[in-house]
Amino acid sequence: MLLASCNGDYDDWADPLGNGEETAITIPGFTASSVDTINLNSVGLDTAQMSVFSLSTATLPEGYDLSQARVEFLPLELNGGDAVTPYSLTTDVTGLASASDLQSMVAGWYGKRPVARKLTGVVYVWAMKDGAAVKINAGTVTDLIVPQAPEIDTKYYITGNINNWENSNTDFEVVNGGGDPYDDPVFSILIPYEKLEPVFAAGNNLEFKLTPASMIGTGDWTKCVTAAVDGAEGKLADKNAGGNIVATKLDGNFKFYKFTFNLLDQTWSYEGLSFSQYIYEIGNNTGWSTVVPLASPKFDGVYLGFAYLNGEYKFRPNESDWNGDWGQQDGGALGNLVQEGEVNCGPAKAGYYAMKVDLTKMQYEVTPISSISIIGTVNGNWDTDTELTYNAADGCWETTAVLNAGKMKFRANHDWVYNWGGSPDNLVQGGADMTLAQAGTYLVKLYALCDGKAYFTMTKK
Repeated sequence: MLLASCNGDYDDWADPLGNGEETAITIPGFTASSVDTINLNSVGLDTAQMSVFSLSTATLPEGYDLSQARVEFLPLELNGGDAVTPYSLTTDVTGLASASDLQSMVAGWYGKRPVARKLTGVVYVWAMKDGAAVKINAGTVTDLIVPQAPEIDTKYYITGNINNWENSNTDFEVVNGGGDPYDDPVFSILIPYEKLEPVFAAGNNLEFKLTPASMIGTGDWTKCVTAAVDGAEGKLADKNAGGNIVATKLDGNFKFYKFTFNLLDQTWSYEGLSFSQYIYEIGNNTGWSTVVPLASPKFDGVYLGFAYLNGEYKFRPNESDWNGDWGQQDGGALGNLVQEGEVNCGPAKAGYYAMKVDLTKMQYEVTPISSISIIGTVNGNWDTDTELTYNAADGCWETTAVLNAGKMKFRANHDWVYNWGGSPDNLVQGGADMTLAQAGTYLVKLYALCDGKAYFTMTKK
């Protein structure tokens, strides 16, 4: 197909092609122009049509009519955009496209964060005569498109019959993993069944809304997250648009119930959980053969343990096998745990660490322990520490020290965040002060492990 002449004569259109998609021609005066910012939050995606270009057309040869159009879009602000496959967006000849298609295009490249995204597109329009088509290149447009997304706050609170619908109540906090809510839109809360039991014992279902943190105490319900407008199970609506979220069939067979809300996809679910008392760390520190326990004293899915780490490691639910092990999310934020497609955690610089794993949020963190010491009146007062040294061969912290008769505990990093007390054969975090009955010189060996596994020995010299 030859290029159209500038004098308005279209003799080269006399014999249009009818097979395949031919090379596009250009026509003087036949030009597409960009439109104002397209905000998809202002329309219903299922039904709306949005203009992505306007067309200034030249006079077509006799018998030709515009029949269809297409824009080959590419993202302008996406890393590696040059290698991205163009999105072929079908429009009518006036530039109208499906809002749903625009949402799929922009969200597929950039996600649903409601900010203007810049795209460039080549506009192609077809002119038809007697069943044959001529493809016209109408030029390039640059559009700004804002994807549709609900407004998401940094955290939420359950407001419902579990707390007498008190708008100021913050007992039931619903949070994400701590990241930007549009990058990390999954919020959750773990509620002990004992908190839910009064509702169900009274013969009621659990009914609630999610109140944004910014609206707590204001009495303003307009930004609450609710059940879907049509009541569809497992679906949500924003801006207080629907009825109460309802959970049924909860019973005491589980110690906890986890409620999960994807505030970007606007879905929700809940599940009963009964966490085990222990999970286990395994890694380079143990030669990937033996394990180090972490304990959850409240059986609430939050585990704490202590270990010498010197490289990569993972966590697993079972002492003797790898079924269901957890690792670092590949490419995810540091500290995010997953069970599928995970990589090893770490590497940790060689040293002793407190390890915390929260299975309700699927997160972990390790905190260096640079010192462990004896604290108490065995040192003369509670302001003086007797330092222990880590014995890597025996896996314990030890010292030989002159001690007074009196009270004592162990603590890490000269602080009380991590401290061991209770009894010599059963040390727990925050446990009671212990009593040394007789003054003397003692060899002290502390096995600074988790609750239920930690202990110490004292041998008088």
